[in-house]
Amino acid sequence: MGFHPVNPPPDLQPVATQARPPRAPHGWFAWGVSVALMAVCASAPRAVADWADIYLTNGLVLRAEIEEEADAVVIRNEAGTARILRADILRIEVLRDLRPAASQPGAPPPQATQSRPSAADRQPKSAPPASQPTASSAAADDDEPVPDDERPRDGAFPPPPLLTPRDIQRLRINELKLSGPPEKVRVRLGERGQKTDLAKRVQQELEQQPSADSQILRVLARGEPHEKLQAIVKATGAAHADEIEIQSDPEAFALFRQQIVPRVMRGCARSGCHGGAEAQAFRLPAASASNDAAVYTLFAMLNEINPGSGALIDRAAPDQSRLLTFMLPAADNPAPHPSVGDRKFTPVLKGRNDPQFALIESWIASLRRPRPDYGLEYVMPSPPPGTKP
Repeated sequence: MGFHPVNPPPDLQPVATQARPPRAPHGWFAWGVSVALMAVCASAPRAVADWADIYLTNGLVLRAEIEEEADAVVIRNEAGTARILRADILRIEVLRDLRPAASQPGAPPPQATQSRPSAADRQPKSAPPASQPTASSAAADDDEPVPDDERPRDGAFPPPPLLTPRDIQRLRINELKLSGPPEKVRVRLGERGQKTDLAKRVQQELEQQPSADSQILRVLARGEPHEKLQAIVKATGAAHADEIEIQSDPEAFALFRQQIVPRVMRGCARSGCHGGAEAQAFRLPAASASNDAAVYTLFAMLNEINPGSGALIDRAAPDQSRLLTFMLPAADNPAPHPSVGDRKFTPVLKGRNDPQFALIESWIASLRRPRPDYGLEYVMPSPPPGTKP
């Protein structure tokens, strides 16, 4: 349903191409890479090729068979066949220990007999671990396929690319609550294999400062992991972000996932509004509550978009956030949704007394203020040619 990134789950290991109707790579692939799509023809004879991990300039890592050309690389796996320009490739790592015989019809799936690249080598261009939904699984679950022979036309939006695990961690770290009881998130502190625990190292650094907070030092010495996390972020901000892995949602994102995402999907991200190829002005990812990459990408986009009349998420005045006012009826609304032309606009909320209005307003008010510099590498998608603002 899309080319599988590095570390796929066991049931998604690369398999030999079997004869089947053509299946298209999903939009995130077409959006991030200059690709000339070709129909799959598994029955046609072809030379045995190497399996490799292909690291792309947009942050994706694909695993497929490769055949190299002068200015491009042809890749094949069970999702289909594509030709990627070399300008869109950072590097290719050939997996010598994957059996090339698997490319023959009827052969079993190849199995890696060598270790994969280390986490340090893959950051920030790696795919999520197997326990976390990937960009390809997000597209498979939530977005419509694009026919092999159809490239995005002027004014048609491909799906936006999804955040990398690195950027998801930056969002989680920067939206942790720094006052009150520490949030009970699951967290790993320090890179694997380090001899000295991250909390211990931060404690030693702070002890050299005459103004060090004694309470923070006590927590770093004897606290639980989630308590140490809050102390580290309080004392050092995101300076140690690369050594921290928050493995569950902080409260702001738990609420976003459970309460906000479903309402945005039903209201704003409908096909023809801000979802699907016919999206107007911008296209939101098709986010399901179970898909980390899509959920966090949706947050990043809502946090960044300003349609001109005000920010979608206004932390200084949550009730004036365009995410809220655009959901209200136009009557008695000083900041209504822009005109949708000859299409019918259906308000998501009944009015400011709607309980859902209060719920979304309360969530916006719970976000860190002022808005943190998340330090994301994510680049907001640009509207395709011919798009109307």
